[in-house]
Amino acid sequence: MVAVTILGAGLLGLAVAQNKMARSSQNAYYRGVAADLANDLASRIRAVRSPYLSPTNPIKPPDFSKCRTVLVSTGNGNGNGNGNGNGNGNGNGIGIGIGIGIGNGNGNGNGNGNGTPSSASVQIGPRPVCDQQDADRQNYAALAENEMSEWWGDKASPQLPRANFTLTQVPGSSANFFRYTLTLSWTDPRLGSGTPESFKVVIE
Repeated sequence: MVAVTILGAGLLGLAVAQNKMARSSQNAYYRGVAADLANDLASRIRAVRSPYLSPTNPIKPPDFSKCRTVLVSTGNGNGNGNGNGNGNGNGNGIGIGIGIGIGNGNGNGNGNGNGTPSSASVQIGPRPVCDQQDADRQNYAALAENEMSEWWGDKASPQLPRANFTLTQVPGSSANFFRYTLTLSWTDPRLGSGTPESFKVVIE
């Protein structure tokens, strides 16, 4: 009996140790992903502001810290459907627009119906927008938004669970240029704690 108790305690301890190792390994993987994503965003920011490095260029580069994520939803539509129904008794006519219409007729008849889809919108996820630039930094805000959308939608969001990011800026070493602090955070529901992990880096 004592031997069984000792064996059970040992197996329990082994299971706990293996669980901690798995969580540590998963967290290390996500930190590696976050480091790669930070390098990718740094390259994009530097590429966008490169044309402004000339001291004779009066245009200021966009401020990436003004980019934020907004939730995008699909729109709703209505459709009409017409159909013919033939048969003994009742015939059903089904017409397909965006909605489905069903009508009934006796014997040989026509059935008309209007279909209206559900009024609920479909959320397709957050995407970055950079439209709140200062007046002297709006020239290439659309380019900054495109880079952020590609980085977030195609890379960061799919690779990190429940991902989020913040970009804060301070004046850089050159006039009119910013230094950014990027904080990437994520929460892996499989780890059970629910506490977000984060990775922070400075982008010069």
